Amino acid sequence: MPRKNIRHMISGLPFEGKLVFFGSVILLISAFMPWYEDVDAFHMGDMFLGITGPLYLAGFVLILISGLALFAISSDALDQKLKELPLEKPHMNMMIGIASLFLLVLSSSVYFHTKFGVNITIKEMKFGMIAAFIGAFFIAFGGFMQNKKKNVRFDELEGKIEPLINIRPEREQGEIRRPDQEPEQEEVRPEDRQIHL
Repeated sequence: MPRKNIRHMISGLPFEGKLVFFGSVILLISAFMPWYEDVDAFHMGDMFLGITGPLYLAGFVLILISGLALFAISSDALDQKLKELPLEKPHMNMMIGIASLFLLVLSSSVYFHTKFGVNITIKEMKFGMIAAFIGAFFIAFGGFMQNKKKNVRFDELEGKIEPLINIRPEREQGEIRRPDQEPEQEEVRPEDRQIHL
């Protein structure tokens, strides 16, 4: 199979696949960028990357799950079959995006808590954290669109043509019968008739 370069691979993806792809790349790169910076009363401060500081483990988890989403969407673009996963890929992408957003919100709640740090005068969210939120949202929204597109199947929508008038089976459509050719009707015997008073 001829190898596709990255440009052709990305262009061959549907819109929701592009969202997952770029979201995974952004989330993966953001873990190596600054997430948080503070300055104390002595004009000293700390700056933490996604994989450093007290919440370094959250950064490593984001690297793993964003790498999983990137590998899965790249295998689809390269027409390479993966082993059966316990989840469908749209559901997996939605779970990765939601889990990433949860970890980012949890990290932000720790960094910006009043008890975090001593004599801190300035706390600032850096570009890496903002990029991580954008990437996680792209993955979750792309997975949602993939799942929505998968549930709509046009091959099951088959039209059926039904006649507007029910035609008796003993007479063909367009056939004209003479009165002597009409089917005989059963005679009603006098004893079968009921007299209503």
